[in-house]
Amino acid sequence: MRRGLFLVIFFIFIVGCSSPVRRAPSSFPYSQEVSFTHSLIKLLSIKTINEEAAYFFYFESKNQFNEPVEVGPDEISFKVGKERIVFDYFRDSLGKYYYRIFFKNFPSGTHGLKIYLGSELLSEIDLVHQNKLKTMDLAHSKMRVISQEKQFYDFELELIDSQGNWVLSTEKPEIIVEGEARVIELSPRGQGRWRGKLQTVDANTIVYLSLRLNSSYLPRLLRIQHIEK
Repeated sequence: MRRGLFLVIFFIFIVGCSSPVRRAPSSFPYSQEVSFTHSLIKLLSIKTINEEAAYFFYFESKNQFNEPVEVGPDEISFKVGKERIVFDYFRDSLGKYYYRIFFKNFPSGTHGLKIYLGSELLSEIDLVHQNKLKTMDLAHSKMRVISQEKQFYDFELELIDSQGNWVLSTEKPEIIVEGEARVIELSPRGQGRWRGKLQTVDANTIVYLSLRLNSSYLPRLLRIQHIEK
């Protein structure tokens, strides 16, 4: 229940329908409990929100015992040179945060970003282009039917990149249906795997399922021919 609620809240944050807090952080002292060795911040993805591209970052703050600790929005800052970059943020839970920075907020020609916790450098991140991020690959990703009962089809989805690695995402993939059917369930199963249920509407129909995640699109990944006798 908690995970389902988080996915709904995070999806609202991603598409910009909510009003996340907008910050240009100040240099407040960070919590001395935070361990730079055990904490993690990374570039998660690039998305287009209302026709504007944005970087999304994920941060886990932990202490020396590898336990999550709280970090306030005014304790972290993003900089290009000496210039502070405005960001939005979303707190998932204790020690887990998501940050969004629109491309338009960066100075022209920006290639790198420095992230600070208080006055100390937490990480330096190269701002790669979207096509260099790990994305799904049509030749490696799979979608297959694993069971059927009357007009209901249970299917499994495996998201794999061109190198054969799992594509991990906290965002739910968008399943695009061609034909008289609808997806009524879709939930994560770990390590790039998802499980879903599809319901056909007509007695005899052919259904195609395509997939979109971030900026990647996999057309007609699964074909289902439904015939009721």
